[in-house]
Amino acid sequence: MNILQRWRAVAASVILAAPLMTPAQAQTVDSSTLVGKVLVGYQAWFRCPGDGSPGNGWSHWSNGAPSAGTLAIDAYPDLGGLPQASLCTVPGMTVQGQPARLFSSYPKETADTHFQWMRSYGIDGALLQRFVSDIPWLRSEKDVVLQNLRNAAERYGRTFAIEYDLSMDYTQVSDDALMAKLQEDWQHLANELKLTASPAYLKQGGKPIVSLWGLGFGDANHVNRPALGQRIVDWFKTQAQVTVMGGVPGGWKVGGRSSSADPGWAAVYASLDVVQPWAVGSFGDAAGADNWKAQVLQPDLAQARANKQLYLPVIFPGFSWHNLMKNAPQNQIPRDGGRFLWRQAFNARDAGAVAVKIAMFDEVNESTAIFKVASKRSAAPDQGYWLTLDADGRDLPSDWYLRLAYEVARVYSGQVANGATMPANPGPGSTTEPPAPPPPPPVSGCGVVPANTLLPVNRPLNSCDGRFQLWMQSDGNLVLYQGNQPLWSSGTAGKAVGKIAMQGDGNLVIYDPANRPFWASNTSGHPGAHLTLQNDGNLVVYLGSQALWASGSCCH
Repeated sequence: MNILQRWRAVAASVILAAPLMTPAQAQTVDSSTLVGKVLVGYQAWFRCPGDGSPGNGWSHWSNGAPSAGTLAIDAYPDLGGLPQASLCTVPGMTVQGQPARLFSSYPKETADTHFQWMRSYGIDGALLQRFVSDIPWLRSEKDVVLQNLRNAAERYGRTFAIEYDLSMDYTQVSDDALMAKLQEDWQHLANELKLTASPAYLKQGGKPIVSLWGLGFGDANHVNRPALGQRIVDWFKTQAQVTVMGGVPGGWKVGGRSSSADPGWAAVYASLDVVQPWAVGSFGDAAGADNWKAQVLQPDLAQARANKQLYLPVIFPGFSWHNLMKNAPQNQIPRDGGRFLWRQAFNARDAGAVAVKIAMFDEVNESTAIFKVASKRSAAPDQGYWLTLDADGRDLPSDWYLRLAYEVARVYSGQVANGATMPANPGPGSTTEPPAPPPPPPVSGCGVVPANTLLPVNRPLNSCDGRFQLWMQSDGNLVLYQGNQPLWSSGTAGKAVGKIAMQGDGNLVIYDPANRPFWASNTSGHPGAHLTLQNDGNLVVYLGSQALWASGSCCH
């Protein structure tokens, strides 16, 4: 191989890439259990003038009307695919000279589009964030957004559950007042809106799941007294009759690192049915993620097993809130092209987690969003600071993190093995709705290697007329023979071979025993392609009837 061929081979995918989404993958998610799920946090707090909401103003995009100086978001959403009803124009801001736009979470079209994306990318569902401090605002809107989200989850076969965010100023509210607020609101959601009657509502152990985030973080803006925390948990378990998930600090097993290890928290945490420790911002690179695995994930999982609890680790793609917090650095925790997120997902599964939460789906304020965001700086508004996907020097599509979520979901559902290396070509291969069908499968039998198939080592693939044989030799050389005469080879003799794969992404790749590629046909990006050894002695990679690569041997 020349230098370019070697570079391309190294860049080849290192796991079998995903085929196009099949109808089976698009079916309704099993909402009866948390096990095997990949969930996302979903804020739904964006509003803008003219969106039909009672407030008729900007919310969470900025402090006041959006401008370079008032922005409260670092990541700019890619609005492609969102219908006109979801969009609003931003006065005074432009993208390549054209009027800039944002979206509102209020129209039902936004919920529909986002849950459609979740289905297309295999995300099982969402924990819908319900800030206790925002309850009056949400109730003034008659919980239109929440009802839209429920309907969208049902329509697209996803699951959902309520996650109360207990963040508020606890110096200004009594324990009794907080309890009354939570009790009244949950009864409204369960009895009046009948959320838990939805077939899409997530359950565990036969009961609806309710997540309570903010237990024991040791400051005045979260529940910082164990007695209050226990009171909240006990009410939801005994009176509301739900499965309680607790959003707790990392290191919760010793009382919570942020709560001065108050021994009172140990009993509160032990009473939870599901533990969800917060990780966002706790580390900033792959080495930190590995330390988190050793120091937090593994001990946490052991403690959860001892308590007979489920454990839901939180992973995040990166972090930046420079526009929201002007003194904070830009691109504070870089995404590293997705490797940072993938490392966390791999570590959690490797440690024994059976489900995972990705924070967040639509959180552009802290740049943890995994939905479609601007790929390049030129795709974001001309005014102000924006963190786009090319910030780490990579040219990535706007849906890159949805594609990675698809692969994470395949791991946690058991469809593919957990792997430490991020897939080079992740995703279902189609973002349309309904998904496009895959190319017709090749005719089975002699001379054909379908997609997602390993070729044997030291055993021949024969052409249908028996005159030609393809051997993956143990010396690392892939050789095409007619009788004893070699007609073509990969030129890789002297390499230790681990396997040779006709991958789902269309690439034919040879790997060493450490799963490192050392030769490839360089035909990735063509899901469903297959390999054929023809009766004319030519070895060809086809997509349908289109030849993508050929060995060049012919007519012997």
